[in-house]
Amino acid sequence: MGFTMIWNEANLKAVAIQTIGNGLWLGTLAWLVVGLWLDLVGFMPCWLGATIISWLLAIQRKAGSDILGNEVLSALKEIEKETGISIPDPTIRDILEEVTARLGSGQEYSNTLDLKNQVLYAVRTVAVSQLIYGDFHIYRGTLNDAGNRLVRLHEYASDQLVSTGELRQHEAEEEANRFRDLIRTAG
Repeated sequence: MGFTMIWNEANLKAVAIQTIGNGLWLGTLAWLVVGLWLDLVGFMPCWLGATIISWLLAIQRKAGSDILGNEVLSALKEIEKETGISIPDPTIRDILEEVTARLGSGQEYSNTLDLKNQVLYAVRTVAVSQLIYGDFHIYRGTLNDAGNRLVRLHEYASDQLVSTGELRQHEAEEEANRFRDLIRTAG
């Protein structure tokens, strides 16, 4: 399956900044290590080589990050379809950040089940982190509609992880009880 990266201004800016910055410090390091530090003319080939290598790596990393983001968004759309629950954009952004932090940008994974489990763990983590501060409460212990959707997403993610064997039933129940206690005291 081929992948074509959509180049927009943000992508070009990210790759350019990464390329120039890495090219300068890697070029300087190569210039010093190779022993050309007495020859200022020798700096240009070192800097040029390091910049080209940095440019290729920056493009690969940006493309890998976009691929990961697209796959996570696809898994979230599947979750929305299965549950009938609309996931708000800020929650989607937080889930994307959580999965990226867990897997690392552009990391290869062996199958979609692994990615889906990572997304499910991220859904649980983000739901807890967003609900414990009371932003989704009408008043203490009572959630608004968006908060109730997050609770249902957390329950769905837990059930799916239990059904795949990634999480034990008693651990899911204990965590659900702690989660309900946090919700009850927040707001």
